[in-house]
Formats: sequence, C-alpha cells, structure tokens
Amino acid sequence: MSIHIALVSVAGEPGRRSENSALLAERVIQDPGTYQLQTEEPCTTIAVAAGVWPHDLGARASHLTLKLLAHRLGEDPELSERSIRAVQRTMGDRAYRKRYIGMRTTLAALQVRGDTATIVNVGDSPVYLWRDGFLHQESVDHTTLRRMLAEGIITEADEAAAAGQFDNLDSSLYADPYADQFEVHESKIATRPGDLWLLCSRGLSKSLASPQIAEIVSQVHRDGPGAVAQCLAAAPAISEATDVDVTVAALRIG
Repeated sequence: MSIHIALVSVAGEPGRRSENSALLAERVIQDPGTYQLQTEEPCTTIAVAAGVWPHDLGARASHLTLKLLAHRLGEDPELSERSIRAVQRTMGDRAYRKRYIGMRTTLAALQVRGDTATIVNVGDSPVYLWRDGFLHQESVDHTTLRRMLAEGIITEADEAAAAGQFDNLDSSLYADPYADQFEVHESKIATRPGDLWLLCSRGLSKSLASPQIAEIVSQVHRDGPGAVAQCLAAAPAISEATDVDVTVAALRIG
C-alpha cells in the first residue's frame, strides 16, 4: 500500500519560532516549509501539535509532545489513548524538572496501520477525511461549545449563534505531573484507496470553516496531497491573518 504525505507549515510572524510542530513518520518538524514523503510502510503515523499556553512556551510544548510521542511509538507502535496519556505523564515530569509546568498544546494524530486508520486528538486541532467528494471531521473538538451541546445546555439550533462566544478550548495536553484530567478522543475507521486525510492546526481551523476547507479540497484534491496542503495554507483568510501559525498535513492512501 502506497502512502503519500505532504506537510506545509507557515509561521505567522517571520523570524519567530512556530508554536506548531508536526510528526512526519518518525521526524519531528517545527521549521516553516514544505515537506513530502512517499512510503509503503505498513504502519505510518503523522501528527500536528499547536502550542496554546503560555505563548513563550507554546513552541516548546508542541515540540516536546511530538518528540515524546515518536519515542513512545518506537517502543509500542500502536497509537492509542493509552500512548497519549503516557506522553502526558512524561511531559509533566520533564516540565517539573525544567520549571515549565502548565505549558499546553493541542494534538491531532493519525496512524494508518494496514486497512485501519486510528485517530487520536486532544483539543481542537481537527482531523478531516475527504472521501467520495465529501469532507468529514473525524476528530472531536474539545471546546466549551461542544460540552454545552453534549450536556444539553444549548441545542443544535442554537449552535451557530453560540459559536463565536463559546468555541474556546476547554481541554488540552498539558505539562503537569500531578494531574491528568484532560479529554482524549480515539476512534478507528476502515480505510479505502483514494482516502485523503487532513490534519490541521487550530490556527487554520479558526480561520477557515469546514465548508471553506471542503471547497478548496474539492478544487485541487486530484493534484495530490501537496497541492491540497499548499492551497489550504495559502488561502486568503490565512494570508490576511496576522501572527497566526498554520500547519497542514495531508495524507493520501494509494
């Protein structure tokens, strides 16, 4: 099975270290740029992490998280909620020794293993699947809005009106050795040849709504994952944003 991966990372402010990091197979990437990989390995993992707090430690949080995830997968190759919680514990221990307690990041990870894809996410950096001309979000946004919907505080009819007020992040992967009360979403889906997966940093998903992402993908998906990642990262809404780091990883099967 052939897998083609493309990664595009754009720093919101030239010269500043991006708060986003990406895991491309076994390589952790934080520098802005375009990266591509073709592989026929039976197990391939990609991930995107977006540092969220505090701003001076966001870059450190995302980079450390993916370094620890790569190491964990080297010991136990199966991506799961268990592996993410192990990463958090080690992250907390490292932060305690370095006085970086409290730094936080989102995480969106995808592992293609044979004919099964595993999706794991913490926070609101989304994972999308483009299949048969439709875009599906396979991750879960850990936001106040999502929690309010789940608890019946608001209804789906009220969702659009409440989005701007309550779409703030309410769970993330954080560096604290004494607490582990964060949400992890894990799901599995059978893959098909031609599936196109997208992992986006929260900087992109906050600038482009799902219908806008779907429209861009529909226009360029036949040109391959590199074209998809490039076009999303270069969308006008992204270009007009200031001080927003954007990372897009695209993976095509077959």
